Amino acid sequence: MNKNRMVGVSCVAALSGAAGLACAQNESFWVAPVSGLWSDGANWTPPGVPGVPGNTNRRAVIDLDGAYTVALDFDAQVAGLELSGVGASLALAAPGTDLVSNGINTFVGASITGDLSTTLRTRGATTFSGASLNSIGRVDLGGATEFTDDDIDLCDTCVFLTGSGVWSGPGSFRLQNDFVGSEIVIETGGSLALLGAGSRTIEGVGAGNRFINRGNLRVALDGAGD
Repeated sequence: MNKNRMVGVSCVAALSGAAGLACAQNESFWVAPVSGLWSDGANWTPPGVPGVPGNTNRRAVIDLDGAYTVALDFDAQVAGLELSGVGASLALAAPGTDLVSNGINTFVGASITGDLSTTLRTRGATTFSGASLNSIGRVDLGGATEFTDDDIDLCDTCVFLTGSGVWSGPGSFRLQNDFVGSEIVIETGGSLALLGAGSRTIEGVGAGNRFINRGNLRVALDGAGD
């Protein structure tokens, strides 16, 4: 049993009645390492579809290891998102799909794909430890975002930092241009601080790929000044 599921069970066991039930229902877990539609309630435990109107207070957790794809086929709003299963991927499958997460987000080696018209928006605390983002028209990081280590690959994907960002671990942003190019944009009012030890690189700038600073970029690596 996954450790997150064990936490949920322990929480229910420690509490009783309605309080315990509410605790257990705060997260929805992808039930098996098999590809399927997000909109199919049978793919989640407890049963039900996180992110549909009336069910936006659930955090969606995709943490099972395996080569499978969760296909988001509608506009969804969730109370948090975790994509940490080794080999698992999330596809924003329908044209124009908009995924909004208002809570805690965890991306560990995450693979997320779209079709250039899709959007991913985070509004809570978000942690990236490696990721591959492909053909997502706009990734809007509006909360407090931390990039801890490992590389983040962007292919035809634009990332906008509208909140506060911290790049605290070594690694690279690798920008690729297959069709329309990739961008990292620190928006007005947004920020990115490069802190700690180790190198940080942004690879592939030019030939349709851009890094743009409209906000605040702070560099303090190994005692370097701002």
